[in-house]
Amino acid sequence: MAAQFAAADRRLTGEIVGGLLRNIFAGSICSVLSIATGLSYAALIFSGPLSPWFGYGIAVTFLSTTVSAFIVALRSSLPFAIAAPDTSTSVVTAGLAASLVGQLIASGTGAHLLEPTVIVMAIGSALAGILLCGLGIARAGRLIRFIPYPVIGGFLGATGWLTVAGAIKVMTDLSLTIPNFDALLGILSVEKILAGVALATALFLARTRFRSPFVLPVLLLASVSVFYLALTLGGERLATAETDGWTFRPQAAVTLTLPWSSHDLASFPWRASSCR
Repeated sequence: MAAQFAAADRRLTGEIVGGLLRNIFAGSICSVLSIATGLSYAALIFSGPLSPWFGYGIAVTFLSTTVSAFIVALRSSLPFAIAAPDTSTSVVTAGLAASLVGQLIASGTGAHLLEPTVIVMAIGSALAGILLCGLGIARAGRLIRFIPYPVIGGFLGATGWLTVAGAIKVMTDLSLTIPNFDALLGILSVEKILAGVALATALFLARTRFRSPFVLPVLLLASVSVFYLALTLGGERLATAETDGWTFRPQAAVTLTLPWSSHDLASFPWRASSCR
């Protein structure tokens, strides 16, 4: 009898340790992917005229991801649910920020771009959250059946196009527009685009061929290693790669301030943000 209890205790201990190790591995994988996606979306949103505040964007993105992941893990009805940055909302937010910044610059009020941009992002997030909470409280999730398939397909297609255009802008620092077509065909821009296409192809093939949860984080880490190995073998210096736009430049330390103070809200350019 004592031997049976000891064997059961060992099995229980093994199950607990095994479950703990699986949770640690799963958390590590999600952390790597969240860092990669958060950094990518921060670079997408805080690009162009907003690039001087890229460090601020990284901090805001990581903090938002941490808060949302904590709340979802604590309060979600699905115990395995994990919150992370989303592609569709990120590209729409990037388009919203770019539109606002363009209107502010065109109206001559582009001296302060960070505060209005963060305010618009916060308002958009709050409105989306209120709408989703309202749908959840009203148990109105079944209303999805009234949305036609072409609408969903058009939204996904537009999201894909915005994602591709944003990726090209992040890689080349050039918008995918006709005036920039000649510059996009330059040697350096083409090399960056081809490198991005190669990684995207590798990610796609890996996800279709392998079902292991380690595929994406291992491939991301391996791609970073391959890049620096190629940089070393090619005799290129890191400073040259930064100058050519292959890597991020060192970001200055930022101080997170709340942009929705009474002064910032009073000076918010509502007219510019509402014009077409």
